[in-house]
Amino acid sequence: MNQERGKSPIYREVQQFRQVWIWVVISALAALVWYAAVTQLILHRPFGGVPMPVIPLVIFWFIFGIGLPALLLASGMPLGFCTMNSRVADECD
Repeated sequence: MNQERGKSPIYREVQQFRQVWIWVVISALAALVWYAAVTQLILHRPFGGVPMPVIPLVIFWFIFGIGLPALLLASGMPLGFCTMNSRVADECD
């Protein structure tokens, strides 16, 4: 972006997830994935009627059990915006 050149961005937004219902949904999903992973990988008991194979379960665990909660616990997700105007596009490289 244009912060390397000492200029401030045209538009900057930082979003933080503070809604309780989002935290409840994410926490419930993470808890279910952690429970499934521990039950199937560590205790060697099938989780559900048709258990998920090991490799997709590990991938699912990394994405929804670790990655998504870690992303939401971060300080925020900064987004930059540059218009398609040619004068401004040179500044937003």
